[in-house]
Amino acid sequence: MSLSSALDASRSALSAFGQQTGVLSRNINNASNPDATRKIVNLVTSPNGGSTVGRTTRAVDVSLFNASLSSTSQFQESSTVLDALDRLDTLINDPELGRSPAALIGTLRDSLATFASQPDNTVLASSAISSALSLSGALNSMSSQVQSIRMDADASLAESAALMNTNLADLHELTSQIINGTKLGTDVTDLLDQRDVILKQFSQEMGISWSIKKDNDINIYTESGVTLYDRVPREVSFQQSTLLTASTPGQQLYVDGVQITGPGSPMPITTGKIAGLIEVRDEVTQGFQSQLDEIARGLIEAFAESDQSAVPTLAAQAGLFTWPGGPGVPAPATLSAGLASSISVNTTLQTGAVDAARLLRDGSISDPGNPAFEYNTNGYAGFSDRLDQMVEGIEGARTFDVAAGLDGSSDLLSFAADSASWLGGLRADASRDAEFHNITAIRANEALSNATGVNLDEEIAQMLQIERSYQASTKLISVVDELLGFLITSIR
Repeated sequence: MSLSSALDASRSALSAFGQQTGVLSRNINNASNPDATRKIVNLVTSPNGGSTVGRTTRAVDVSLFNASLSSTSQFQESSTVLDALDRLDTLINDPELGRSPAALIGTLRDSLATFASQPDNTVLASSAISSALSLSGALNSMSSQVQSIRMDADASLAESAALMNTNLADLHELTSQIINGTKLGTDVTDLLDQRDVILKQFSQEMGISWSIKKDNDINIYTESGVTLYDRVPREVSFQQSTLLTASTPGQQLYVDGVQITGPGSPMPITTGKIAGLIEVRDEVTQGFQSQLDEIARGLIEAFAESDQSAVPTLAAQAGLFTWPGGPGVPAPATLSAGLASSISVNTTLQTGAVDAARLLRDGSISDPGNPAFEYNTNGYAGFSDRLDQMVEGIEGARTFDVAAGLDGSSDLLSFAADSASWLGGLRADASRDAEFHNITAIRANEALSNATGVNLDEEIAQMLQIERSYQASTKLISVVDELLGFLITSIR
């Protein structure tokens, strides 16, 4: 090798080392950034034996990155459901205050049994009526809070749709910069990192898949195959409901006009926060609401009064409990959506009502003075038959609508207890799922970080290696300079 060639090789090496040092500095600065990948300077040997810098690339592991996205989507779905179940659980899981439907029904039964032991005691009658008021009020409140959770889920769906559209717009701008930079040969690794962050944000909202095209262009799809991005972003649309009741279905979410949630979807998503919110709004809360409605219907049915005439001709009427459709009673074994929100104690028995104790004991609650619904025809002060019958109505078997998701043949207390068990079982399953997916996501992210992230120790070690190489190159330049000086002196 000639002296000029050696000098050129050393000079090009110094330039390459400078660029390597710059990239290493970027890596070190990003050591604490979990979204930054390790940048790599690719050196190319030049014809004269020196080194030139090729394109700067980044450490990538597609399999681990996809595993991280998938586990994140699964965790977001399960944790979203668990959060809603935790809120539902607070409605009934209060053993000290006894606010669960089963506990309140038990309290009402005991109050009626105590009143039956002294049917002429108006204080005991007031206590029984107060128990009934507490029960109906609790059902009203629970139903309202269940629908509030549905409304919150619906509002969160609107927020997720808006966030998806914002991220898609940001991704489109980034991808345009990445494509242009790739064509010009500039360093686009930081832009690629930023795009990966957006993919991670997508995976929190829904499961996705993606593929890279020429010039680092990208295609993105939902996990079910609906296109989210292909050259241009596709619209994510959702119409938020102004009001949701037990009988009101929520709107579904669409991508580019294709429904991706709900039973009518040809390509439904199953993971991500959006899938969890749909499950909360349309399945979990509606299932619990149906059970509350059946408890309310069972109460109206259990306390309904029948025609006591020798030849009964009149339909049964609401007794202790009534509803907006009263004085008739709801259809047997048929779910009435939203009934728990409107069940109430008959106004003839509420605080301040005249003869409330007598009506509760003797009957004709909905139609005071109508002899057809009088159970105590002789007006005995010690009459307890009707009160005993009410207690039996709570404890006796009756038929429930299986659409509520529980046993169709049960007594009121057991049905209410089964409802609490149903909710507890869902919560336990969701808790296990969330814990499992959380661990999976943590491990996937750790594996991805180990494979593609910045390791400070490795970067510093490489920095020291570059420093030694730099010293060697400067030493070579010094030697060449001395040789050239000796050569010039010899010529003179």
